[in-house]
Amino acid sequence: MILVMLGVEQIIEGIFHYKNQRAAHVGIGILVIALAVAAIAISVFFAALVIITLAAVALLFSGISSILAGVGHKKDPIWSRGANVGVGALAVVISGIALISPIFGALLVALMIAIALLVYGMRLIVLGVSSGGRRQTMTPTASPTDDTTATA
Repeated sequence: MILVMLGVEQIIEGIFHYKNQRAAHVGIGILVIALAVAAIAISVFFAALVIITLAAVALLFSGISSILAGVGHKKDPIWSRGANVGVGALAVVISGIALISPIFGALLVALMIAIALLVYGMRLIVLGVSSGGRRQTMTPTASPTDDTTATA
């Protein structure tokens, strides 16, 4: 951000202060702004790449854990063990794809957030419609100091 401000300052100085070197100052200011924006964009891209990679590795370990739980818990019902193994295998496959292609990982995260927001919005609509015109009213309760039957 400081480089962006320095670029703007170079452009303003080139326009108003340096009359004979106007083009050089304006050009350098534009170059500094462009490089600052590129530096910000690259840092955001690499930060997102690191976050996606860490999330994919966490999903990989979670999937392996689910598979081991499904295989190891012999006393659980067969459908529960199968679900653990199936969900674990799906998690391992998705994490592998996300590690190979971080763009897929970013799209998958965006899709999951969109689905979660859609479900949450539908929940709010259902709650709003199901409450109908009912209002909850609070009935006043008598407090111990409101005793009007006390005698003096």
